[in-house]
Amino acid sequence: MLPLSPPPRLSSLARQRWVPHAAALGVLTLRGGVLFFHRVAARGWWARHEGRAGQHAQLMLNTGRWGMPRLYWGESDYQKPPLYYWMVAGLAELRGGIVDAWAIRLPAACAALAGVWVVYALGAVMWRPATGFVAALILATNLRYSWLARVGRIDMPLALAVLIVLGAFWMAYRSIEGAVHSKRTALWMLVAYLAAALAVMLKGPVGLVLPLLAAWLFLFLERQAVWPWQTGFWRLARRLGLGWGILLVLAIAGPWFVWATVVTDGEFFRMFVGRHNLDRALAVEGLRPGPFWYYIPQLFIDMFPWGILIPGAVIASLRAGALRRAPWLGNPAAAGDAAHASGATRAVDRSGPAGAAEAAARRVATSATRFALAWTA
Repeated sequence: MLPLSPPPRLSSLARQRWVPHAAALGVLTLRGGVLFFHRVAARGWWARHEGRAGQHAQLMLNTGRWGMPRLYWGESDYQKPPLYYWMVAGLAELRGGIVDAWAIRLPAACAALAGVWVVYALGAVMWRPATGFVAALILATNLRYSWLARVGRIDMPLALAVLIVLGAFWMAYRSIEGAVHSKRTALWMLVAYLAAALAVMLKGPVGLVLPLLAAWLFLFLERQAVWPWQTGFWRLARRLGLGWGILLVLAIAGPWFVWATVVTDGEFFRMFVGRHNLDRALAVEGLRPGPFWYYIPQLFIDMFPWGILIPGAVIASLRAGALRRAPWLGNPAAAGDAAHASGATRAVDRSGPAGAAEAAARRVATSATRFALAWTA
């Protein structure tokens, strides 16, 4: 009779710690590869965001002027910083200098796949590999995330940058909680500040404000000193490298914003900060406001087909105490969504159900981890 036990070499390999991680990442990569990359260049550039990205990138290549994004008729475009357009132009340069659908959409698809990897890693570190795998799988297969991964716009790179900021911040806080300041804390905060600088170059101030709100709320719920006049605030700020971190973000992202303001005689600052940031937040000049409950039904739509499980998963997580063991996922990760929801405008004029799409990816990642906790805790 044949032995039922596996060969000793196979059993030894299965006991290696890296094997379940490699298997999980392999499955997630294959799944994400099909969802995010298969025939991604088959459809036309009917989305206005893709048309703008294509024009900006092609003109950068044609003229050699990579500073200010411009449209074909020569008008400067002050809506977004240029990092996404630089990525598109760089990919097009590697493929012969012609901007096509692949060049426009590949940064979004790659960022989406990387976001799935990061969610798996965070889930595996915070709880166990099974939790990370379920959370990452739900993230990769929900409606909104898988769709935005196939659209050439900044939302997926921005969502990845914000996710890295929050994940690195949590790892840094974990290393100093109940211990002295360490090199590991500084290293994780360096990762967080670098990702924050990239987020600013993708979206502007929002790329920094959203993760800062989430981190602040997390520290508040952790009963840390979050106001400068509280005892312990400056000590915690030093441990998290707040001073050098802000200087690093300014050193990386600041020069382009200063340059753009100078060469346009202040027009860039007035349009970008005033029109495209403050006016949208305050719902002025005809921008349509949305109701305060706008994101509640949108969450169910964005999370399809997993949205139907949200109530049961949250209840099960609360009963198991899973959310209390992970307060930064149960509460502060939604701080960015609260900032959008508390603003005067909801992006009801955007293409697709979630107006603030960069918040949608983070929101579904948070819900995905809640589902995983309910099923594997």
